[in-house]
This record gives sequence, structure tokens and C-alpha cells, in this order.
Amino acid sequence: MPNVNRPLRSRCYTRAMKIEKYGTGADVQELLDIRESIGALLDNHAGRAPMMPRADLLDLGHAFQLHIEVPGVELADLEIATDETELHVAGLREPSFELGEMLVSERPVGPFQRTFHLPAAVEAEGGSAHLSAGVLVVTLPKRT
Repeated sequence: MPNVNRPLRSRCYTRAMKIEKYGTGADVQELLDIRESIGALLDNHAGRAPMMPRADLLDLGHAFQLHIEVPGVELADLEIATDETELHVAGLREPSFELGEMLVSERPVGPFQRTFHLPAAVEAEGGSAHLSAGVLVVTLPKRT
């Protein structure tokens, strides 16, 4: 049975006392200050992170099909290339805040490039690509 007359101390209070006791309180505060500075830096540059579009690569049996999210990117700003077993997609997403002061910026802008390794060789000449609702769909037939 626990002693009910003994005052209760929380673990946090006990740990804080140990930190001060061993003289590491300033070190902990310095680490917290660094963490806060890094957080502020990331908050200020959140919208400036490199664009890394998400993608799905499908095996259709006779062809490979890539679905890659590129919202806000025009077809004219995309480049698609292939060499044997690799598919390269590159593009540029322009900023859309030309008329006013940016208050919050979370969407990445700028150039991007993705390379996808295909499990088999493809025929680039028979391929097709179209852009619909911000998703680029590239279909490449397998080499026979």
C-alpha cells in the first residue's frame, strides 16, 4: 500500500530537478532554442521546397503507364524522354502570386525532374502522353 502522507511529485518535476542539479539546464535550453530556430526556418521556406510530383507506374501487360501529378503545370512546360528502360519527366511550375503580397506559400514552385526505372525496354515511338485535371498520363508500349 502506498504511503499517503508522502507528497507526490510528477516525473517532469523530478527530471527538471535532475537537469538543474547536474548543470545541463543551459544545454537543454540551447537545444530548445536551436529546435525553435529550425522550425522558424522551415516555416519561412515551406513553399520553396523542390517540387517532387507523386506518381504511379502501372504494368498494363503490353505497355507501361505512368500517372504523375503536376497541378498547375502546362503541357508546354513539360518534357518527356525515354531511353530503353528509363522514363524521364521534367517540367517547370511557375509561381501564381504575381498580383499581391504572398501571405502563405505551401505549394512548391520551380523546376522538377523525375526518373522512373522500367522493368523492361519500351518503344518510345509508339508512346502517347496527355494531361488532364493536373495529371500527366504517359503510355509506352513494351518492346517485343
